[in-house]
Amino acid sequence: MNTVPLLAEALELNHLLLLANMKRTSLEEFRQAAYQHLGRAKDATFELTDAILLTRNVYCLAELSLSPVFRRKWTSIYEALQDSKSQRQRLMQLYIKQTPTVERPLLAGDHTNWSRPDAVKLKERTYQHSGTSIAGNKPVTVGQGYSTIAWIPEPEGSWALPLRHERITSRVGIAHQNPDIVGNAHPTILRYCMATPRKLSEII
Repeated sequence: MNTVPLLAEALELNHLLLLANMKRTSLEEFRQAAYQHLGRAKDATFELTDAILLTRNVYCLAELSLSPVFRRKWTSIYEALQDSKSQRQRLMQLYIKQTPTVERPLLAGDHTNWSRPDAVKLKERTYQHSGTSIAGNKPVTVGQGYSTIAWIPEPEGSWALPLRHERITSRVGIAHQNPDIVGNAHPTILRYCMATPRKLSEII
């Protein structure tokens, strides 16, 4: 009996198991490092993050407490958001370390509006672009805008890894109009450049 094919298959399987164990170890180390940067209420915030990742759609914030990975009462969601003071800069450095070194990394930016036309007391409501399928309607709504910076890991495909998602404040709006402080409007890109050996001109 020729055992060479069986030996080759066993070696390949062993190699795949080794790679899987290495990836699992790397993921566990990343999660542990991220946990340490969550400030207060680490446990509730960490479980809330997992619940967001594993839940496709929610209609209210409290629904995330129904996720099997969130092992607390629904009130803990609001307490975690109020008490947690995440170390955003250290988390950003941790995220950047996960991206491989390539000659020309691809970063993508996007704007998302949160339409709140009836929330008259909501702070910093501005006019936001909003797509419409009704002919003649202006593509504008009143609410808040959110900015996303994501790393695109593959030249082909439809998925991305967000580095930061945050509300566009009035201070950022002023920065866009003033070229002297325009860098303040893109802190994520600047930190990415400073943390990697690439030049800004290679990213933009």
